[in-house]
Amino acid sequence: AILNAADGSLVCGDNFSMYTYQMEVPTDDEKGTILVTVNEAALILEAFKKGTVSSPSGLRLNKQKFQIVRFDEGEQTLYLKKPGGGACAVKTKKTIVFGSYNLSEFIKGSKESQTPGGTNAIVEKLAKILKDASY
Repeated sequence: AILNAADGSLVCGDNFSMYTYQMEVPTDDEKGTILVTVNEAALILEAFKKGTVSSPSGLRLNKQKFQIVRFDEGEQTLYLKKPGGGACAVKTKKTIVFGSYNLSEFIKGSKESQTPGGTNAIVEKLAKILKDASY
């Protein structure tokens, strides 16, 4: 997916959307729940600004929860993990390039499994092309 770096909105993406919705999350004492508004565009922008998110919902994109494994502030790159897969996101001047992988799926047109390293390489390469073009 390609997101707008200014507001986090979706520019293009196959089977990918940015959502705003409400969900219940456990309270800190785990004795109840609270209703939280999840704005996925705002969450990804916060993650790039701070390297973390403050929402009790965590980082959510395309209605999936991701854990930030590593944030490279200099390269503006987030490495993310979720059950059975993960993602890489790189912020350029005008875009956020996002690619995810699922360890149980194959690369389109191949019998090779999707991998974190392969996904990271593709996302980082596309982001470099965009950065080199001042985009």
